[in-house]
Amino acid sequence: MLSTDAQVCNEGSAVRARVLEYGKLFEELHVIVYTRPGKKEEVIGNVHLWPTNNRLKFGYFGRALKLGKNLLKAGGDWVVSSQDPFETGWVAYQLKKIFGVPFQAQIHTDFLSPYFVLGSFKNRVRVLLAQWLVKRADRVRVVSDRIKRSLIALDSNLEKKTIVLPIFVDVEKIRATAPDLGLQKRYKSNGEFLILTVARDAPEKSLSLAEKIVDALKKNNPKLDWLLISNASSALPYYKIADLFLLTSNYEGYGMAAVEAAAAGIPVVMTDVGVALGATFPVGDKAKAVEIIEGLIKNSEKRRQLVEKQNEFFRNWPTKQQYLERYKASLTF
Repeated sequence: MLSTDAQVCNEGSAVRARVLEYGKLFEELHVIVYTRPGKKEEVIGNVHLWPTNNRLKFGYFGRALKLGKNLLKAGGDWVVSSQDPFETGWVAYQLKKIFGVPFQAQIHTDFLSPYFVLGSFKNRVRVLLAQWLVKRADRVRVVSDRIKRSLIALDSNLEKKTIVLPIFVDVEKIRATAPDLGLQKRYKSNGEFLILTVARDAPEKSLSLAEKIVDALKKNNPKLDWLLISNASSALPYYKIADLFLLTSNYEGYGMAAVEAAAAGIPVVMTDVGVALGATFPVGDKAKAVEIIEGLIKNSEKRRQLVEKQNEFFRNWPTKQQYLERYKASLTF
């Protein structure tokens, strides 16, 4: 597996825990991680972590390719999986060409969204590369039906080899978690209506739009408050005390935070991206977002009905074991 998520090298991180779970499904799992200097090679059970430790990002390609060659030249029944159809996908495809191994391209972001293309010159180059690479992958794993539809529109031949498998969300755990009374007292002691956003500070998350939405809402709702959590792994206690979840991203592959918020039983208002849960509004449309949220603040029955509608999303939700079986099947050729 080729990854750009250096969190896998950090003990205790959610990414590392997830990879260790995946490792239980295979005889061996080797993860080549694009990192800056300072990370160490590790072996945890049958999971091997291989950081590239490059000073310059451009060096990731050569170092990752070298590490991959060293692993595959010994022979064996290998499958190469890339975290994205961009930088890691290019190396995975080179390994497929050299060693004839199956290549799975994972897609976690909606790279065919016009907002992704407009994000930067680098993104425009990535889109061209991804469009070329996905046609050469043996299998494509996407995290939402939206991305699958976009791929089929790009090339109908991609339908047969594309599977939808999001990142697992432990709905049972979220629902079983009790509200933190300390947090409740800290943020809602005066009956505040608390809006929660969980997102890192990145341009595509459009946090400035969220701020403008909240400012507009406060004119008629003086007790309204907004809480921004940038570390998704620590968000669970806040889902349980919030009154509403707001997502303002320009594009999302899935929208895991929105799924977690819905699982926690709070109304979700989000841009029409990713899984598009709850009540949606067009990307960048402040007025529509304010209109939707104003209606929900004033009407508790509307909020209840929205939560009920969101619960339909979780019907037939897989257990962790069922999910892991699907994950393994996605890498079985």
